[in-house]
Amino acid sequence: MRELLTETEYYNGPPIEYTLELLSLALRNNYFRFETKWYLQKAGTSMGVAMAPMYANSYMYQFEKEYIFKRHSKLILKYFRYIDDILILWRGTIEEAQKLVEDINGSDTPIFVTSHIHQCQTQFLDLEIRVEQGRIEYQMYTKPTDRNTLLHYESAHPKHVKDSLPFSQFLRVIRNNSDITRCEEQIQQMYNKFTQRGYTRGILDKALTKARDRMAGGVTLSRNNKDRIPFPMTYNASTTQICHEINTNWRLMENDILVYTQVTALIPSLVEDRCRDRNIQAGYACVRYHYDYRRRSHSGIAKMVNTGEINGSSNLMDFLDEPIPDVGTYEDFHTIDWLREKSRDTDRHRKITSKSKESVFEFVKGLLDAWSGWVVMLLIGLLAGTLAGVIDLAVDWMTDLKEGICLKGFWYSNEQCCWTSNETTFDDRDNCPSWQKWSELTIGKSESSNLFVTVAKMVNTGEINGSSNLMDFLDEPIPDVGTYEDFHTIDWLREKSRDTDRHRKITSKSKESVFEFVKGLLDAWSGWVVMLLIGLLAGTLAGVIDLAVDWMTDLKEGICLKGFWYSNEQCCWTSNETTFDDRDNCPSWQKWSELTIGKSEGASAYILNYFLYIMWALTFSFLAVTLVRVFAPYACGSGIPEIKTILSGFIIRGYLGKWTLLIKTVTLVLVVSSGLSLGKEGPSVHVACCCGNLFSSLFSKYSKNEGKRREVLSAAAAVGVSVAFGAPIGGVLFSLEEVSYYFPLKTLWRSFFAALVAAFTLRSINPFGNSRLVLFYVEYHTPWYMAELFPFILLGVFGGLWGTLFIRCNIAWCRRRKTTKLGKYPVLEVIAITAITAILAYPNPYTRRSTSELISELFNDCGALESSQLCDYINDPNMTRPVDDIPDRPAGAGVYTAMWQLTLALIFKIIITIFTFGMKIPSGLFIPSIAVGAIAGRIVGVGVEQLAYHHHDWIIFRDWCKPGADCVTPGLYAMVGAAACLGGVTRMTVSLVVIMFELTGGLEYIVPLMAAAVTSKWVADAFGKEGIYEAHIHLNGYPFLDVKDEFTHRTLATDVMRPRRGEPPLSVLTQDNMTVEDVETLIKDTDYNGFPVVVSRDSERLIGFAQRRELIIAIKNARQRQDGVVSNSIIYFTEDPPELPANSPHPLKLRRILNLSPFTVTDHTPMETVVDIFRKLGLRQCLVTRSGRLLGIITKKDVLRHMAQMANQDPESIMFN
Repeated sequence: MRELLTETEYYNGPPIEYTLELLSLALRNNYFRFETKWYLQKAGTSMGVAMAPMYANSYMYQFEKEYIFKRHSKLILKYFRYIDDILILWRGTIEEAQKLVEDINGSDTPIFVTSHIHQCQTQFLDLEIRVEQGRIEYQMYTKPTDRNTLLHYESAHPKHVKDSLPFSQFLRVIRNNSDITRCEEQIQQMYNKFTQRGYTRGILDKALTKARDRMAGGVTLSRNNKDRIPFPMTYNASTTQICHEINTNWRLMENDILVYTQVTALIPSLVEDRCRDRNIQAGYACVRYHYDYRRRSHSGIAKMVNTGEINGSSNLMDFLDEPIPDVGTYEDFHTIDWLREKSRDTDRHRKITSKSKESVFEFVKGLLDAWSGWVVMLLIGLLAGTLAGVIDLAVDWMTDLKEGICLKGFWYSNEQCCWTSNETTFDDRDNCPSWQKWSELTIGKSESSNLFVTVAKMVNTGEINGSSNLMDFLDEPIPDVGTYEDFHTIDWLREKSRDTDRHRKITSKSKESVFEFVKGLLDAWSGWVVMLLIGLLAGTLAGVIDLAVDWMTDLKEGICLKGFWYSNEQCCWTSNETTFDDRDNCPSWQKWSELTIGKSEGASAYILNYFLYIMWALTFSFLAVTLVRVFAPYACGSGIPEIKTILSGFIIRGYLGKWTLLIKTVTLVLVVSSGLSLGKEGPSVHVACCCGNLFSSLFSKYSKNEGKRREVLSAAAAVGVSVAFGAPIGGVLFSLEEVSYYFPLKTLWRSFFAALVAAFTLRSINPFGNSRLVLFYVEYHTPWYMAELFPFILLGVFGGLWGTLFIRCNIAWCRRRKTTKLGKYPVLEVIAITAITAILAYPNPYTRRSTSELISELFNDCGALESSQLCDYINDPNMTRPVDDIPDRPAGAGVYTAMWQLTLALIFKIIITIFTFGMKIPSGLFIPSIAVGAIAGRIVGVGVEQLAYHHHDWIIFRDWCKPGADCVTPGLYAMVGAAACLGGVTRMTVSLVVIMFELTGGLEYIVPLMAAAVTSKWVADAFGKEGIYEAHIHLNGYPFLDVKDEFTHRTLATDVMRPRRGEPPLSVLTQDNMTVEDVETLIKDTDYNGFPVVVSRDSERLIGFAQRRELIIAIKNARQRQDGVVSNSIIYFTEDPPELPANSPHPLKLRRILNLSPFTVTDHTPMETVVDIFRKLGLRQCLVTRSGRLLGIITKKDVLRHMAQMANQDPESIMFN
């Protein structure tokens, strides 16, 4: 630069050395941002500041003079360069051109070039130039690395900047195209891009007319370039060099009004003290110095093709050794960039993961980073809890301070002051000499008959008073257009758009007449009506199922003589012989042995009852599997995996149909009554969703819109859990946390309403006769203690381990069922498992009874009226404590017998549930999981209870479990264990805790439940992130994108899109030159769900997207209802028909079935972003483009295959459909 400025005779700026010092400062302080990261340029030519192009031009001038013109000028016809892009018209041979490139790359400079040598075509800047038939043709060219993002009209840029942008872009398109047809195509594409970015047609039409007029008049644009060179630089207070330069050259700078104004505005102290003996204010300033400089003219345009690293070193853009303060932060009252923050966190996590393999220290750092979130949550909980306690104590003290003070210590509140007062009694609880009111302390009086002090505040209140349809391609709607085929995914964006159009149409019509207004009201209230009907029907079915299960379960052991339809409990309600001491004495109820051989005891009676128990179980299970297999195959299983998949947008016809509802309701009663290790809670969700689908079909608002239908199904899922557990709030949270894919706020309210109606209906039926919604409702009267958190956490660990074991074993067994002959004999499998279950269950009283009754007994606290073996304690005859406060007692023989029987029952339940879940019958998993956890929890609870009783002097029991106290509640341990096991299997957390405390009727035990649920999830997640429902979704190959999964791989859209290299080209439709026969042939020869529509096969410019199903329906209806449509008819997707010969057949316009705004991404979009888009927008497919040209397509299945491949799984092993 010194040489250049010295040589030129036109330079008349400041001293050259001063200019070079400013230049050096700008280069050395060059921080710049690339994508999402900040860099400091340490070597080479600065490309991150505004003066870099001038500096590069100066450098290249010297380079060209020495290495190009001096050696090869004779062979250069024309030479053009723009910064680092060079275009040469060459006189010599190709070999001589290659020699030029070799000379440049072999020079002792940091310049390195890559070349593109061709005889008749090349790309230069934004032009593609070629020689055709002796003349030069050119068109606009876009580099693959260019983003081409246009400024949005709603941005905060000045209006004149936004208004001038369309003109400049249109002018660029017109200038850079020699072919008129291609020019018009690119103008239309640019027009569409601006429209998508918020520009109005008026602005665009005006800009386009102005651009055409400018080109027609032959007037060229001229810029008013000021002869000033900017020197911008980043700067902070620790940089003394800049301060020194300003101080040294202040006389020169203060003569320039621009510099003086900017510096004084940014740093007032700078002008006052000239930077002498004091630091400049912290922060960043941008000092800009200008000087006159008449540039030496250098003819030509520019190009150095694909310039590599400027100085040949990889250090050109190193990370900063130290982070720049405040980089990556945001200003106050600004919005964060979520995508950028997510990308930064992904990069951070990827860096930590790669470093963790280098050393043990880095591995430990990685572990600490992974656990930092939980540590933060722990600290937040500790601090928030401490602050809440301090606030409560302070509020209590200061509230009492308004009335009096404690003489023991002014820091005591009234209650604390009187805790140990001997004068305070139950009859005179206000007698506390240590506490004195202010009147007692000052005038010696505590009462007054006529002194009233009233403080009042009136708060002023105020009132605020105020007051492109894509589918209608024919005048009348075509049947089945807008619907989906079986085993296909819905288009969420399209469904939402259709519902918005429908709502807008109803709103506009409601102003026309009273009738239309009433129709609008009915449409608005139809959602609540559907919720009401779902709640009533689901609650009624739940009550009927409970009553039927209760009767048929007892039917395996005996029958009621009053009426065979009575269960054991109902039969004995009015029996006079049944007493408290002999509660089993009920002559109206007889076991089968009494009814047949007249004996209730003895070997023969036991064998007969045993045999009939097995036969009834086999009969029930055989009827269930036969009904499912013959009438409704979709009625098998839990239903929750399929419900999750359906709610994510997948179509499974018949899964929520009327036959499925009927058969699942009937067979659910049969399988639960058979004694198999399964429950009705999961299938209850399926039954409720069938009810939701049934009532949705009655209202066109939901029947014709799959997106709206799924809002109803989400609410129905909440209803299913509500009636299964008697937990309306837990049901809503279960739907939100575990099942639903799209859950707007209005669905939350409607779900709550439907769950409330269902719970009220079930309560009205009262199936259990105890005025409760569930059989195992319990209440505890003893609080829990902090020392008990340790066994609660141990139960959480057990739940996590059990969940992992069950998921892996059950999935392995179900996979074996799918891949072997076992799956061909579902009836025999059900019969075999039922027989094994009945044979092993009958001898143990805890496995013989229904699982719900078992859970109820395990949850119950042992009161004075209990007769269970679990409550066979040795009582103290002198005990006179209240019934609800029975102290801990030593275990009797019955408790020890119950312990080993429960241990056997635990082993049996763990094993048999693995083989039962997934058979071709309705099978829920909630109740078996709760039973396993309740058994384990009860065993642990009894153990802790006896340990506390016999070793109450241990340090862990000394403070809270004294002799004669009711310390430990074994039933609470059973409930905590149940929550832990259910959480380990399903990975539920919040909804699980809410369901469990709704069962107990109190919030006091929410902390133990939370501790167990979180621990079980931690332990289970350590072995695998999938819950049982996600595992079955993947086993069945449903296209389900779980929002809980993280995708952190660094792949791009071009790596996933179809077609790939070696595959046939993408099947597309053209906008106006394909016949009906061509389209029908394409549909017949392919099985794609839709086809992109392009301008032509040569240009591949994207127009829109047409669905396969709608093409078929539209063509079929056009042949039937429109005259003149034949196989040779041209199909066009444009507004105006193409120009056709006079004798051509009638064309078919299908523009209105075309999606004119399909979702597109560029080929360089990270797959992390693409996966997020598919998850959050529910896309079926997205198109991949580059500069408007169609490159390929990515479907939901492509995304799933890619995710499987990145997880080291075989992508082709996923069984789609």
